[in-house]
Amino acid sequence: MWDSLVLMVLALVAFGPRRLPEIARKLGKIMYEVRKASNDFKFEMEEELRKVAEADQRQKEEERLRALTPQASTTVDSQVRESGPGAPSSVLPSQSPVPSPYPGEDAYPEITAGTATEIVPQLPPPTAGEQPPAEEPVSPAAEQALHG
Repeated sequence: MWDSLVLMVLALVAFGPRRLPEIARKLGKIMYEVRKASNDFKFEMEEELRKVAEADQRQKEEERLRALTPQASTTVDSQVRESGPGAPSSVLPSQSPVPSPYPGEDAYPEITAGTATEIVPQLPPPTAGEQPPAEEPVSPAAEQALHG
């Protein structure tokens, strides 16, 4: 606190009361320009680092896909050749588990024919304003006759 007060008094004595406001304005403008340039530089550096990180991520993903693609295609080709022309075309490759690129995971689960051929029904979403069909109420006497 005292250091700042001493510096202000020294500036007042050195420059005088008339020039001090003008000097303070110029100093404020210079500080504004320096801060703006610093922020622009910081933003550009962060943007470049982000672009480099995205490019590295894309390259790693492409390498991983390239590593997976030849294994899958050669295994499928060999199984199709072994099964012959009359065999079903839904032969899945039986690969060894692929190591996972994510930390904490050992390997991707192995693909089996049972998991790939499961059929999941696709239900259309209800449209707005439509009521789902309601079941007709069954009287207790009719229910007893059915189960009877």
